[in-house]
Amino acid sequence: MGSEEFSHGEKPDTTTVVDTDVVTRVRDESEPDQQAYLIVISGPHVGQMLQVSESPLLVGRTESAELQLHDRGVSREHARLVPADDGVYLRDLDSSNGTYVNGTELTGVHKLEDGDKLTLGTATILKFAYQDEFEETYQRKMYEATLRDGLTDVYNKDYLQEYLHSELSFSRRHDTPLCLVMFDIDEFKPINDTHGHLAGDRILEQLAERVDQAVRDEDTIARYGGDEFVIVCRGIEREGGMELGERIRRTVADTPFEYRGETIPISVSVGVATRADAQPETADDFIDAVDQAMYRAKHAGRNTTRIG
Repeated sequence: MGSEEFSHGEKPDTTTVVDTDVVTRVRDESEPDQQAYLIVISGPHVGQMLQVSESPLLVGRTESAELQLHDRGVSREHARLVPADDGVYLRDLDSSNGTYVNGTELTGVHKLEDGDKLTLGTATILKFAYQDEFEETYQRKMYEATLRDGLTDVYNKDYLQEYLHSELSFSRRHDTPLCLVMFDIDEFKPINDTHGHLAGDRILEQLAERVDQAVRDEDTIARYGGDEFVIVCRGIEREGGMELGERIRRTVADTPFEYRGETIPISVSVGVATRADAQPETADDFIDAVDQAMYRAKHAGRNTTRIG
């Protein structure tokens, strides 16, 4: 793309060559202790934030983008942010649907101002903002809250789909194992009907706690919906996936659940799928493969584990 020269202000030493590959930023010691951030305020990744550091930042669908957006309306290499000594500049990279700043289509290079809203593709809107350490911490806590299931405090379905997409891309790129484990409670509706929905909620909370203790720190647990849970396991092959599935099944079956002094025995049916076996093209394909394995466990009599 080459480089372009911009002169900013009257200071003799503030000329910066803005290049898409290399930028030298001269920081002013008198600047307030604030950093520039991109915050996703609409679209598939709402709440996500990324600091704009001293290097150019690529936004797009490609796996090499610093801010990867899984939005079909976003081009693979959609736009680039380039830090300079007097601010941050934005350039559209000949994207299919264009880049808009505060509703106006971007042409050429635009210096971003605090609070500018960037529209990419058809659904994604980003906010450019300068934030200090306290604002950043608050924003990240708010974002983390949007990723969690309100009842069980494990990750939610939206986060699972985004995270699995990223893990699947990583696994293919580096040719490393990736495994999914899915389980749900056998005959959960009769439990709710007999003991009430508050009992059902407490069982789901206890179930998430027990499973969290049974997996590795690097494994990611999410509530997929209702009483269904999914675990994403990086670096796990077929045998390890089956061992994990069986460990979860035994953990649940061997320890009765309690609610208001009453013992409620439950069991789970567990499905396991690996990338090597399922060969999924997308995260949805992978979920479908492990879902089918779980239903084979159901049809085999429940309280069992099956692999896809």
